[in-house]
Amino acid sequence: MLWRLYICRCSCGRLACTVLIFLSVVFLYQSRAFASSLNVSTPANASIYGFVGYEGGFSTKSSPSFYKSNTSYKKSSLKGKTTFDSMGQVRLGLKFNSKDRKTFGNIMMDSLPNYDFKLKLAYVKHNIGKHFSVVVGRDWSLVNQRYFRFSSFIFKPYVAGFQGSKRTMQLTFRYNRNFGSNLAIFSFGVEDRDLKNGVIVGKNIGETGKEIASANIPSFRKSVPAFVGQIQLKLKTDFGTPSTVMAYYETMPLYLECKDKERKETAYLYSLATKLNVGRVAFIGQYLHTLGMSGTSGISGNALKTFSYIYENNRVIKRKSDALGAETYFTPMNGVGLTFGYVNLKFSNKKADNAYFLKNEVKNVKTLYISGVFSLTKCTKLFVIWDRIKTKYAVDNSMNGDFEQATGNQIFVGYRMYF
Repeated sequence: MLWRLYICRCSCGRLACTVLIFLSVVFLYQSRAFASSLNVSTPANASIYGFVGYEGGFSTKSSPSFYKSNTSYKKSSLKGKTTFDSMGQVRLGLKFNSKDRKTFGNIMMDSLPNYDFKLKLAYVKHNIGKHFSVVVGRDWSLVNQRYFRFSSFIFKPYVAGFQGSKRTMQLTFRYNRNFGSNLAIFSFGVEDRDLKNGVIVGKNIGETGKEIASANIPSFRKSVPAFVGQIQLKLKTDFGTPSTVMAYYETMPLYLECKDKERKETAYLYSLATKLNVGRVAFIGQYLHTLGMSGTSGISGNALKTFSYIYENNRVIKRKSDALGAETYFTPMNGVGLTFGYVNLKFSNKKADNAYFLKNEVKNVKTLYISGVFSLTKCTKLFVIWDRIKTKYAVDNSMNGDFEQATGNQIFVGYRMYF
């Protein structure tokens, strides 16, 4: 089914209103529009995409809302307690490009996290010549795992250790070139990283509203945006689909406020990853190291964070993390995918006593998971995943290295209809 929308030159407000009206009509008649495309007046054409999804499941010894927690809960009062929760999600997007393919744009809205539509993507990509391109606007960060998509990313929360793909304002330059049957992509970007998904300072507040622990660093400011570089190599093999090797690095200079004094620090991270395709089997492996950017590790749940920096006895304790993940994805038949994965995330202190953690800070999270993806029709999929999460917490603010461990399980099922 073909939809046509002719847009005259008008003010930005009228244009935005026209697009929103059109998207609303498409959404209301989605059952007739899944296989359709949208054309706008020359010199551009456009298409819509998205999904409607629902998921629900059970959690044992984890945060009450399973999709908000990827750590097992240490409170003994939750021992053996099972909770149920569910959620719905709607995603709507619009892609457009010029007929000569030199300009491409993408606008995407999502109902998460607060069940009201928010703008997630809004960028324009310009192709310059055969090998260069420039991306301007809000796009996926170059620091991501979209190319090595651990199966737990199909749901909330992402597996602890790998934050998942984050969207950020950026200016990115890309250069791609073929070397025989292989492809190399070099990217450099200037990004405005969301602080809560990067450097973590401040305080941890418990469920009763009382302060549990403080990093003694009320706030900080960035001196410059984050600088990110990424290299991707797509290698053709004799095993079928090309395999991929990727590496990226990010650095973010900043100033910490420590007892009315500013201390300059440089937070950074780097990662190495590979995906080897062998027929119907894909082997994924990734390592992620951070210093001063514990938020990137994706600890979620109980409203508590593991800090990036702590100010104690006139010194700044710098928190680092190391995450290692491996996954095997197997498609025994068309429309069926099975996954087995394991991720280990560990926090430690650089040039300081590794035993020094504040109360309820996470020291280590290990996640084992098994999932399945089943295509029910050409546009619907069923997801099933089981997580076993083992978490080690600091018992109190001390140098003694007293930690306590909790193990939880999560199983949940999701359904999505794509268009």
